[in-house]
Amino acid sequence: MLFTNATWYRNQSTPNYGGYYTDQLMSVTGMSVTDVAALFDLSNPDSFGNFVNRYTGLVAQHYGCADAANCTSEELASLQWGSSGVTNNPLVANTDYTPKQLSCANWGAYVMPGCEVAPEYYYWAQDGQFTPLTTQTVLRIQSDSILEYGLLNLYNSMKLANAYFTNNATLLAVFDKYLMIGNTGFTENLALFIQGWMFEGGWRDYTSFELLYGWKSSIAAKANGGDYWQGADFSVQEWMTPIFNDNNGTVAGAPYGLYSGSFSIDNVSGIRLLNGEAYLNKLTPTWNGTYYTNVTQ
Repeated sequence: MLFTNATWYRNQSTPNYGGYYTDQLMSVTGMSVTDVAALFDLSNPDSFGNFVNRYTGLVAQHYGCADAANCTSEELASLQWGSSGVTNNPLVANTDYTPKQLSCANWGAYVMPGCEVAPEYYYWAQDGQFTPLTTQTVLRIQSDSILEYGLLNLYNSMKLANAYFTNNATLLAVFDKYLMIGNTGFTENLALFIQGWMFEGGWRDYTSFELLYGWKSSIAAKANGGDYWQGADFSVQEWMTPIFNDNNGTVAGAPYGLYSGSFSIDNVSGIRLLNGEAYLNKLTPTWNGTYYTNVTQ
């Protein structure tokens, strides 16, 4: 990886292909500027740089990328997301580095950091209809254009969801024509993908300690962010407190006042006071898009 990074991210505007990764390579190996220049000399057919270029071309041809010399990151990401076409069809299958499997999560002996749960649509489609999505379809789905029906746009996503649940054949046909979804079970498989990746499964076991004192959820990090003006949320909190829920994380030590039955027998043991405030009138910090403001609960 040390040599590959130095090759891939080298700065060709300087004589010695300088840059962070090249400097790192020189520091670790003790290579000189002359050594590095020879290593990446593209005029030499036997150089390491030339080998990487040739192999990159083989990969591009193997995956059918538009440029036969190199794939774009968008092409590879779309191929992998829609059909697991990279990890499930490696140019060279290697148990430690590139084993044949449906997801980049836990791929090989040297796993990708931060990718413990499969992020691919096609991985989760295995529980529904099995038809993969083409690279071209995925690229169109990722479009944020309202006119082009890409789903990286809140308006289009809502429109497709409405068309699907109301069985609007006319509008579904428009989406199908542009996105080229066809009979792939796209919406059904997308639901499985969201449940599996976004919500990390349809079922989870909780300990009594977690239910009482709360736990940290990784779902918030997936939900937060994006374009605020498109309706994306930034205020989902990562701390879950299902029982003692006071918007302050762990609040088991907070004083609670309960209805005793003196006012009404309908609310016996119901919460009346929380941290000294009337529970129904408790002020709760709420994100308004710019800052937190206290809103009466």
